[in-house]
Amino acid sequence: YIQHAHLDQQKVLAWARGASTEKERVRERREETRSETQDIHQKMEFHRVEKGDFLMGEGSNKAKVTLTHAFEAMSTAVTQKMWTDKMGDNPSKFQDGEHTILVSKNGKSIKMQPDNPVENITWWSAVVFANQVSTAMNFTPAYDLSQITDWEGSAESGTLKPRDEGRAKALLKINSPNDNIYEAQGYRLPT
Repeated sequence: YIQHAHLDQQKVLAWARGASTEKERVRERREETRSETQDIHQKMEFHRVEKGDFLMGEGSNKAKVTLTHAFEAMSTAVTQKMWTDKMGDNPSKFQDGEHTILVSKNGKSIKMQPDNPVENITWWSAVVFANQVSTAMNFTPAYDLSQITDWEGSAESGTLKPRDEGRAKALLKINSPNDNIYEAQGYRLPT
């Protein structure tokens, strides 16, 4: 096929080597992430989910779901400690309990249950968190929010949202070739 399509074999080979090198760099950085998060209460661990079909739901409410691409998914929830470390605040309602601690971040005292999931956040705040983690790990963030200019709330406190959410969804861009979320390098939310 390559010979009949008149493709420059050297360019194709150079492209393939570059793509392979970049995928290996990303894989190595994710391995480093596993090591770097050893000292927090709960590690960020990712597990591969293969493409294919499965049944979702219970009883008569089961529906067939087809995953068209394999991906890696974080196997634990984002904890209050993970959120606070990156965002500098804890928006969670469930901060009080047996394992409550106080931490100081940027001169601010923040209460949390470090291993409890962060909750009480908007989808948009979660997107900003994913971009923050990506940047910290030297990945290109998956989401480009630069075209959205009219915000209310804050990502740190979990209340971030655009004033016109319908328009904002149209302005949200994916940082990857052809805006393909499956080729994004950074962390992202499941689609």
